[in-house]
Amino acid sequence: MWPASILIKKTPLPQALTSLEAAGNQLVTLPDLDQLTSLQKLAAFGNQLTRLPASIGALPSLRELWLQGNLLTALPPAIGQLQVSIHI
Repeated sequence: MWPASILIKKTPLPQALTSLEAAGNQLVTLPDLDQLTSLQKLAAFGNQLTRLPASIGALPSLRELWLQGNLLTALPPAIGQLQVSIHI
């Protein structure tokens, strides 16, 4: 079985995706998400993320961002332009 960190980078995600559950997979990074313009919820809590891709600020539909239990020290500045509820 492939680790989740490899699958999320190699598997193309559908552009119409509205919710992405990537919690508890020991992910260190997330791929660029800018093609997911319909994404409303990203649950990536309980991983080992140290940063988020800058492209997260290009998700106009994003409303919920769940990031608890990661190693983040900062968020991309562009995220401040979104109307999103951030849980860290």
